[in-house]
Amino acid sequence: MTIADTGAMLALIDASDQHHAVLRTLYEAEPHSWILPWAILPEVDYLLLTHVGAHTERLFVADLVEGRYAVEWHSERDLARAVEL
Repeated sequence: MTIADTGAMLALIDASDQHHAVLRTLYEAEPHSWILPWAILPEVDYLLLTHVGAHTERLFVADLVEGRYAVEWHSERDLARAVEL
């Protein structure tokens, strides 16, 4: 199990990050073992939007809703509602 923090997620998503290649290799080897604590989601969302771009931020949110990442969350309905809001 890998519990990802904000920095790990940003590096995984942002191809220009110096740690991107390493994190992508780790993620692709065991994508289902990665867990995202719900508390990092607002920060990842904000940093992607302000430092990487709106398109990438929207893709990240879509991946969350589609279940691409395992989020330690109270309910998946809560996540879908948060995206709506």
